[in-house]
Amino acid sequence: MIVSNEMTIGTNYPHRRRTALIQPYFGCFPRWINLYFKTCSAQQDFQWLVFTDQDPAAWSGRYDNISFTRLTLDDFFARAREMTGCNARGPCHPKKVCDFRPLFGKIFSNELRDYEFWGHVDHDLFVGRLGTFLQPHLDANDVLSTHHSRIAGPLTVYRNIEVVNNLFRTIPNWTAVLMDTERQHYCEEEHFSRAVHQASAAGQIRACFAVGPTAHDGSPFKCVYNEGRVLREQTTWGRAAELAKCAANKLSRGRIDFWPIPMEFIYFHFRLWKSDSLRYDFDETRVTGWRIGTSGISVL
Repeated sequence: MIVSNEMTIGTNYPHRRRTALIQPYFGCFPRWINLYFKTCSAQQDFQWLVFTDQDPAAWSGRYDNISFTRLTLDDFFARAREMTGCNARGPCHPKKVCDFRPLFGKIFSNELRDYEFWGHVDHDLFVGRLGTFLQPHLDANDVLSTHHSRIAGPLTVYRNIEVVNNLFRTIPNWTAVLMDTERQHYCEEEHFSRAVHQASAAGQIRACFAVGPTAHDGSPFKCVYNEGRVLREQTTWGRAAELAKCAANKLSRGRIDFWPIPMEFIYFHFRLWKSDSLRYDFDETRVTGWRIGTSGISVL
């Protein structure tokens, strides 16, 4: 039995939420975290389960679809050992936890018992209308990834059933892969993606990729977050190559034009900018949206 410092705030989950998104985070939250949580709170059909070594009481009562549980990195590895039998131990970089995402269905099985689906999600996102893009595909699939060909670290959703929750065990030498501390996202993106494709080809599970268009800080256009939606802001493009590609596609139809706006995305992923670029000077509780750019975040 694990003895830990776990403490949970707000765990009376409404049953109308079919999907729980699991988010371990160890260390101080980044400067943009309140904006991230605001975008999550707008998606009321989804429950966020945040596990962190920060004080959960500091977040009590802020969001009715986000719960915060006190969990240290050592506690996390202790859970992994008990629930999966792997020899997971620190010390290691907290980002190595990403490689344990395929195991979350087992590691957090107690918290997930009332949910039909679970998923893992990144914190460096502005989340759009998840239900619009995910809900139409849930009933017909067991794994839904936002990447076009592999498991997406930023957001992948799984059916909460044994065959899916134990799929990580089909990875050859999976315990050794997990404990490869020299590489991160190694098990999650490479090995587990292969396991999902193999299980899908064998008819054991149903997998769906490219669920919803995604945007990121390398995209050749600007985005805004507004009232629960992530939208492309303008028709002009920031890269000549992309502009030429777009024009060529339209020329094939006999005219030159640009993609219409707005175009909506399931999320915006600022994977490159991080805290050095994401600065803002407004109270997120008083606004409904903001522009996203390399110079920072500004109110609409």
